Amino acid sequence: MGNENLHEILKDITLLKQKLDNKEVKKLKLDLVERIINRMGILTKECDECTEALNDLTIIITRIKDKHNELDKQDYKDYQSLLTQLTTHLEKKHKLIREGHYTNLYMSLGIALGLPFGAALDNIAIGIPIGLSIGLAIGSSLDADAKKKGLII
Repeated sequence: MGNENLHEILKDITLLKQKLDNKEVKKLKLDLVERIINRMGILTKECDECTEALNDLTIIITRIKDKHNELDKQDYKDYQSLLTQLTTHLEKKHKLIREGHYTNLYMSLGIALGLPFGAALDNIAIGIPIGLSIGLAIGSSLDADAKKKGLII
């Protein structure tokens, strides 16, 4: 897929952002789609699946743009399914992560580890926030590191 096609689809997404209300923009996750397109534009040189997926995404974005505000449930279903496929592909094959991935992971781990700590102190209300804080600190630092390395979708 050439650079002009990438610019065209990014232009379509910008038009959709202007045309649709904020609720629809969030529902369609257009910010995520922009990041996916930019990332896949780089990866298409080495990955045929990325090229195929980018073509599929172009078709669906064009369909959404042409239908204006008349999207039905099947359109949303197809769109969400493709987004899930794309993010899964980027995560598994290219070892990329979503924004906040480590924060979410380590926050829940911190709570899980803080719970027995609080139970050992006979005060669960102390253990949970301590575990949450530690997990949040670790997760945030890992997310910042991943962002520096360019591993965020």
